[in-house]
Amino acid sequence: MTDVLSRRAWLAGSTTWLAGTAAAPAIEPIVRAGRPRLRIALAAYGFRQFFRWSRGTPQRPADEARALTIDSFIDLAADLGCDGAELTSYYFDPAATEADLLRTRRHAFLRGIEISGSAVGNNFVRPRGPDLDAEVADVKAWIDQAALLGAPHVRVFAGP
Repeated sequence: MTDVLSRRAWLAGSTTWLAGTAAAPAIEPIVRAGRPRLRIALAAYGFRQFFRWSRGTPQRPADEARALTIDSFIDLAADLGCDGAELTSYYFDPAATEADLLRTRRHAFLRGIEISGSAVGNNFVRPRGPDLDAEVADVKAWIDQAALLGAPHVRVFAGP
C-alpha cells in the first residue's frame, strides 16, 4: 500500500488544519430575549441521611445536631438562597394529614421557597398481585398529596 501516511506528513497536515481552525471566526453568541431562567432548587434526597423519617419509619439522623424535618429542610433551602425545594415522599411523617401538607405548602410560601417538584419511590418490578397493587396505590396517593403541596410534577423512581 503506497497510500500510507508517514508520521511527518500527518503532523504537517494536522498542524495546518489546527492553525486553520484556530483562525476561523467564531459564531456570534445567541441573543436572549430576557434574563436567563435558571433557578436553583434543593433536592431532599441529597440530605437523606439527616431526615428523621424515611419510608414511613423513624430513622436516626447521621448528625443529631443537623437532623431535618420537611419544614426545617425548607428553611435550609431558604437560608441557602435557593429558589425552590424538591420534596421527596419518604421524608414526610407517615401520619401527615391533608392539613399538615397544606401547612407545609404555606410554610414554603412564607419562606419564599417554591415547591419545584416532588419524588416518590416504589418497586414496580414486583410480580402481578397484591404487592404490586399496593405499590401502584402508594404512587397514586402520593400524586394526590403532591398536588396538595402544589408540586408541578412528581418524579417516580420505578425500581427497588
